[in-house]
Amino acid sequence: MMTISKYQIGIVLLMTRILYILACSDFSTEPEPLNPADAKAIATFEDTLTTIVPISTLSRPDSVIRGLSAVDLIDTLLNYNKKIAIQEGIIYRLSVSTAVDTTYLLLENTTAENVVFFYKNYVLMEIIDDTGENIPLLDDSIPYATIQSYYSSSGGGIKILINARYKYRLENNKNYIIKIITNDQTTSNQFDMVIAEDE
Repeated sequence: MMTISKYQIGIVLLMTRILYILACSDFSTEPEPLNPADAKAIATFEDTLTTIVPISTLSRPDSVIRGLSAVDLIDTLLNYNKKIAIQEGIIYRLSVSTAVDTTYLLLENTTAENVVFFYKNYVLMEIIDDTGENIPLLDDSIPYATIQSYYSSSGGGIKILINARYKYRLENNKNYIIKIITNDQTTSNQFDMVIAEDE
């Protein structure tokens, strides 16, 4: 007759516990912690009391806009009231005239350094300072925690609701030209943007 020692029982219990821990960690459905900027953006998109600010494309040909210096373009954007700011509880609803288009906006940055732009559509983005220099992009990935926390499952499938996310480091008290480029992947000529300050 085979006997099992206390040592063997201890090993079996330990292995069972390890396997249980691994299984729970691998298949956990708990969402990962959200980045503070992403949490702010999702709360803004979901809040039914959020202020929506409509912004249309600058009504001048893109060829004319591209020919302007940064200073002249800033003045033009001010004259056409194409100005945005980093404010909590604001959604900017952008309307572009054609599927493939470039929208220019003026960002007045008074306080933020690390800034994240969130879009509910597939768009490209660039930021230019008041001397005409491009600001380097820090990150354009969408964290898994953000996808986990903000999606729609209506209509039988899962739809990711934040389709583009761009993070930049900006200087305080400075104006920036925001260039939003729609392309073949952009699914609508009207879409929402939220700007959030990151830590």
